[in-house]
Amino acid sequence: AEYMGETLAGSLQLGSPSASPCGTKAQAEGKCGNQFEWFNQFYGNCTGCRVDYTVAHWYGCNVDWLMDNLWNLKRFYNDRPIWLTEVACNSADPDVVLEFMKAALPRLEKAKHVHRYSWYGARLVEDKYIKTAASLLKADTSELTALGQYYVDYVYTPA
Repeated sequence: AEYMGETLAGSLQLGSPSASPCGTKAQAEGKCGNQFEWFNQFYGNCTGCRVDYTVAHWYGCNVDWLMDNLWNLKRFYNDRPIWLTEVACNSADPDVVLEFMKAALPRLEKAKHVHRYSWYGARLVEDKYIKTAASLLKADTSELTALGQYYVDYVYTPA
């Protein structure tokens, strides 16, 4: 936060550092902290800072929880728009990941408080917290996966 107060010349926009919500189990095991506590501390230490949007990550397969989380980030932090720099469903089942994407993209596009979003990981070659099922590219080629093809071809059509 101490470096965020510096004025930037021109039309550059400045985003906050990013944080992601922690799953209940991981938080109970001490593997991560509370996203809102982290942002409270950041914005509390950055009272004179210029921050144009709040940056967040999301790793989970519940679209309602994702959208509620993004709305709360906007609401709690001075109505700043949200830049979701990483979003992915962490299921090992490609069908579950694709269904998440199909449900999430139109809602992200429609949400006026979401400034931008980007899928996490173009090429995932081994299962970690985010599984290879979330990869947009096949492991050893530049060929798109079914998920990647959907992402590339997606066009938002307002209802």
